[in-house]
Amino acid sequence: MARSLRYNLAVVLTIIFTFGCTAVSAWGFTYENPAEAAFSQTRFELVLPYVSFRGHNNLFTVNHLELDLSESSVKEDLLARLDGKDFNADFATEFGTGLTIGRFSLQYRPFVFGSARLNYGLPKIIIMGTEGAMGEHNLAGSELNVLAGNSFDFTYGHPFTLSRNSQLGVGVTLRYIQGFSMGKAKITKGTVAFYEDDWKETEMDVEYHYLYTDQLQNLEANSPSELFQALFQKPSGTGFLVDLGVAYDYDRLHAGLALKNIGVIKWRNLREGSHRVQEKNIDDDFFDDDPEFFEEEKNEVRLANYSLSLPLVLQLQGSYRLPLNFYWHLGMEKGFSDGWGISSKPCFQTGLEWRPRHLLRLAGNLSYQDGTLGYDGLVELRLFFFWLNLHLGWVGEGEGAYVGAMTALHF
Repeated sequence: MARSLRYNLAVVLTIIFTFGCTAVSAWGFTYENPAEAAFSQTRFELVLPYVSFRGHNNLFTVNHLELDLSESSVKEDLLARLDGKDFNADFATEFGTGLTIGRFSLQYRPFVFGSARLNYGLPKIIIMGTEGAMGEHNLAGSELNVLAGNSFDFTYGHPFTLSRNSQLGVGVTLRYIQGFSMGKAKITKGTVAFYEDDWKETEMDVEYHYLYTDQLQNLEANSPSELFQALFQKPSGTGFLVDLGVAYDYDRLHAGLALKNIGVIKWRNLREGSHRVQEKNIDDDFFDDDPEFFEEEKNEVRLANYSLSLPLVLQLQGSYRLPLNFYWHLGMEKGFSDGWGISSKPCFQTGLEWRPRHLLRLAGNLSYQDGTLGYDGLVELRLFFFWLNLHLGWVGEGEGAYVGAMTALHF
């Protein structure tokens, strides 16, 4: 196969393997309804810097960290996991700190998140190789997107008394976003084909569209701290997002609903372009560097302004208080579209939580999304005014994980 074909595929595949094999937004969800602030009993809470990592893909597991694609059983197992589906991977990393006084909350969260989506043909070529992937493969729809920035969140919840045993809470979270970097690429059309008769023939006709910020190229920084300071003072993107929530509390029953990511992020100084590669090679050697036909077309323009809307997310959750301070939870999360670390496939959750009067809080949950089970547990220690929260999760056979740690001072 010609050098340019191998190069263009290698660039895409290297990125995808990186996101697919490391931790990448994951299964399940963390319930964050701004209306819950209406029922808060905390007078003062200072959240010390915390960290969370989460990731998920539907192909690679921890058993494939050192996979050998030369073994036919490995290839068959990977293709069976896809079973004609596209390859999906979501990832997110978040740091943060915050302050809560009564029903008011203010948080600062630097973040990086994104997702990858691959048409079934591309991972099949990776796994089987050219000889094992004979025929024509459609790559259209494959895409990658990444977003990094800061979020300043202000939350307020207000309760309304409905009766002696019931209350209604409404809440809002206003998020001011500073975008440091954003990039996305999508294969809009194109195929890769491998044929073998009296000779071996390879054809490639792929066109992809891309968009990215070039803010980093214009910044002068001698160290990571100087770079962060420059980005903080003059971010490439700014915008406001709003989360709305409502919660109902009646005796032993509690239920809530939240709608997230309402709003847009405005970006400046972006580059937008398209790249088309057409290639044909007829030779006894698939890896001949001299194609019979090769044509390349590039177009790129600078965008002064661009508006980005993240997919809306709907969360539902309900709980019922059982005897001995046990709580049974049910929940559901669904994105209205795919991308940016968000899945449109609904995720269902159920679990138990135990809250003794003081010192300890334990929870365990089971989730189901797109045919995969997820398991997660939470341990919270309440040592007088110092609270420690550890949250760990696992997906299926190791396709994803969630790790979160938070410390706070409560008064």
